[in-house]
Amino acid sequence: MINNTYIFFISSIFLLSGCSTLTSSNEQNIHITSNCKRNNIINYCIATNAEGSTRFTTPSTVKIKKSFSVLNITCHSSSFNNVSKNINSKPGSLIAGNIIFGGIFGSIIDLQNSYTYEYPNSINIEPQICGYIK
Repeated sequence: MINNTYIFFISSIFLLSGCSTLTSSNEQNIHITSNCKRNNIINYCIATNAEGSTRFTTPSTVKIKKSFSVLNITCHSSSFNNVSKNINSKPGSLIAGNIIFGGIFGSIIDLQNSYTYEYPNSINIEPQICGYIK
């Protein structure tokens, strides 16, 4: 006969699995600016990853869908040619708790969806020409 404690223990493992999926959102707010020699530049931008794209002007806080894929931000203004920046995502802090509480099953579940991954909270897009301006 199976002990009730054993059933509770096994059930708990499966209930705690995928903890990032249960406790976080698949979206992230990122503050994006564009500066040249500490001067703010208004750019018209688009941020794109595997989950979709978002149009915005800088500076602004943009809601981005989290993804394992690279976030590509392309901006243009009347002053500068197009400038692009690729930002890699990385597993967020919730994955550590999931490894502890959810074990390998929970970690695998979280790493297969976008909830675990995060981009930096703030990004500055600086046109390459700014390096040449004194």
